[in-house]
Amino acid sequence: MRHPEAHSSVTKAIAAPLRRVTFRQIPPWSVAGFAEYFAVTAGTKPGDPWAPLGTPYPPLFRVFADDPSPIPMKQLMRSSLGDLNRGNDAGRRSAEAYALVHYLMHGDGGVHRDVFFQQLRQAWKGRSIEEDLLKALDTNEAKLLSTVQAYAKSHAG
Repeated sequence: MRHPEAHSSVTKAIAAPLRRVTFRQIPPWSVAGFAEYFAVTAGTKPGDPWAPLGTPYPPLFRVFADDPSPIPMKQLMRSSLGDLNRGNDAGRRSAEAYALVHYLMHGDGGVHRDVFFQQLRQAWKGRSIEEDLLKALDTNEAKLLSTVQAYAKSHAG
């Protein structure tokens, strides 16, 4: 079950300290995606067991999998945390960010994880990673979008 307090706590734990200490940040889509990634493992009330990290959460995958016109990847990657958390289409953006992070962590047997973390390190150093991530994954925006949406469909339950 998705736990809203866990989502908020993860967002604060990832985004705020980095910005305060280094004036740098990792991309908001990855913060939102990781926040969902952790939030869906939380129990429904204090003391409940947590699901293993990375356990697919079908309701979020379903939101993205069933979206007839998903947000283009570069538009998602340029979203602010406000867009991802409070905007008109925040639910769609957040679900897509979750699917993208989950795919980069676990898709194709986890082969993209190292590339993803290398790109996050580059972003933390102040570089924009949209194009570099696509190059590192040897893909383009349209192909990544369709691949991640197919991945979401396979986990949507």
